[in-house]
Amino acid sequence: MNPTRLLILIVFLSLAAAAVWKFSSQPAPPVEEVPPVQVSEDPLLDGNPDDIQRITIHHTNVERMVRLVRGEFGEWKMTEPLVDFAEPSVVRSALSLLYGKQWKPAPEGWQQRPAADLGLDPPSLTVELDLKNGGPTRVLEIGVATLNRNFYAARLDGRLIRLGAALGGLLARKPDQWRDRRMIRTPMAVHRLEFKPQQGTGMVLVRKGDLWYMERPLKAPLSPLARSAVARLLGARTEILAEEVIRPEMVKAAQSSDKLWVYARGEKRVISFLSGAVYVSDRPYVLPLPMEIFDLFRQDPEKLRSPFLVDFEPRHIASLMLGQGEREMVFRRRAAGWSGPGGVFLPEDHPQQPGDPLEPIFGQLVEGAATLKFENPQAVPDRPADGFLRLSKSANPIERGSVQLQWWLDAEGRPWVAELGGEVMVASDMPLDAWLQRCLLRFPQQP
Repeated sequence: MNPTRLLILIVFLSLAAAAVWKFSSQPAPPVEEVPPVQVSEDPLLDGNPDDIQRITIHHTNVERMVRLVRGEFGEWKMTEPLVDFAEPSVVRSALSLLYGKQWKPAPEGWQQRPAADLGLDPPSLTVELDLKNGGPTRVLEIGVATLNRNFYAARLDGRLIRLGAALGGLLARKPDQWRDRRMIRTPMAVHRLEFKPQQGTGMVLVRKGDLWYMERPLKAPLSPLARSAVARLLGARTEILAEEVIRPEMVKAAQSSDKLWVYARGEKRVISFLSGAVYVSDRPYVLPLPMEIFDLFRQDPEKLRSPFLVDFEPRHIASLMLGQGEREMVFRRRAAGWSGPGGVFLPEDHPQQPGDPLEPIFGQLVEGAATLKFENPQAVPDRPADGFLRLSKSANPIERGSVQLQWWLDAEGRPWVAELGGEVMVASDMPLDAWLQRCLLRFPQQP
């Protein structure tokens, strides 16, 4: 390259680099700050959200109406444009915002502006709120959004206001966005699942406290992986909701399909399996769902069971009952330690007083029961048990919700433990009979 041209090129690149450096070193122009949303000191509606009996939303631009009605037991249903269950969380959010403070009085200048400029002639949405006590219907009309999109121009019972964007956007939802997308509407209330296939072996799962157990074809606590599968099933939601009710031919097909019976709070629902969807007996719509969530019921039951004989959290145990035949002894976990008929058992390493040799037994009983491995099970013998143990979360070891175990001694004096009513037992390294006899000698009479 010509030296003169090379020099010119170098000078040009140097000037360009200097210009870039100068530009990049300048402070960025200030960004216009959007003031934070100011809210009213008073709620939009006075009273209690429970006072609302019916919500009717008119979409003026598309000539559409959504109507939600509160049921006898507080549940919400959609009655227009179709009949279906409403999504509880969405309705709760709407009621919370209606009785919240996300609104402001209208600026003075709005009073002189035509209603059409505010999007209120006609309004985009007209919301009618009917009260339980038969009071006057509250009417909320919603127009256009303000420039900062934080509010909507609105009228509440004819009074101009600025309505919070969260409520305005929520009320503008399409009809299908108000519908309940859950397959099971009360998952936390479900306590029993019965899978009844057209062919093959079924399965029964029951909830005991916070944990799920298999009741048939075998009795066993579920493994953590299986419990997660149950949780996914109970929480299943559909992404697509049909607007047309299920056709008669599909109802007929559902009658001859595999079924899952769901028991909750004295109610029973039947879920029928269709191709890539389900039909729930209390809802006349097909719910498309990934059918893999039901694979749990088609697995080998042995692969679903927990590796332990029983499944519970030792730290949740508040009391236990230890006994033999008609003899029962109750022990409770206190803040100071385990206690029995004679008071609190002092630990053997107590710094001031002699410890009680019985004190370690109770913690070892609880921990040992929680870690009983389900290995090499044997059939329960046809004779009375040599001892029993009941573990409870309650201060009194009541039967309901407790872990109930019993054991038999073999020829070598080793205990074999089974759940009460169980058909198989497993070997334990705990000296259960020795602990039992020590307690019986200490407390010959039940307090």
